[in-house]
Amino acid sequence: MLLTLLAIVWVLIWAVCVFDVLRRPDLTTGMKVLWAVVVLLVPILGILAYVVVRPKEPTAPYAPSANASPEERVRGRHPV
Repeated sequence: MLLTLLAIVWVLIWAVCVFDVLRRPDLTTGMKVLWAVVVLLVPILGILAYVVVRPKEPTAPYAPSANASPEERVRGRHPV
């Protein structure tokens, strides 16, 4: 029963880590894919490496200036 509980906790940590990789706006698509592959294929070491290496706070890759056009302001709110 203890092993089942540990397995459930580990799967939750693994899922949160993968979700965190995929939602970070400061990582490029290639870096997201690379981190996701590492975390999925090498779960224990991948998660530990990601938690140690990743920046604490994600930063926005694009912040529009005060005199930006309306299209640039919309692009700043919507990353796609």
